[in-house]
Amino acid sequence: MISQESQAGDRQRIVLKAFEKAIDDLPVWIWIIWIPQLLAAIIKGRSESKASLEILKKIAREYPQALYYYLKRFKHQNPSAHGSIEANLAHLQEIYDEIKKNEPILFECLEVFSEFIPTLNVRNIFEKFPYSFFR
Repeated sequence: MISQESQAGDRQRIVLKAFEKAIDDLPVWIWIIWIPQLLAAIIKGRSESKASLEILKKIAREYPQALYYYLKRFKHQNPSAHGSIEANLAHLQEIYDEIKKNEPILFECLEVFSEFIPTLNVRNIFEKFPYSFFR
């Protein structure tokens, strides 16, 4: 039993090293589709959370709009839903604040837009455009 656990730990370390190497070898945009999984790794404090945080910081620098809504969702979710992981959530707040500092105009536009979206009546929008435009 111990040797099986040791082998599993060795495999996990090998995969983690490959994951950390991929951070520098792949362009940042490749990681955008993986944002939910990267955030989950940080929230749950998994072994790849350090590498995930590094990737998310790179995304925040180059593609802040891709990350904004995910971070906002996690920020406004009920903290009790996450259990006792305030330290992990602090990392996400750090990235959120970094976007706010580095891209203040974009950040403000995203804030206004995110507050405006719930007020839209989608049915009325579709009725105002020509029928062929959406069909």
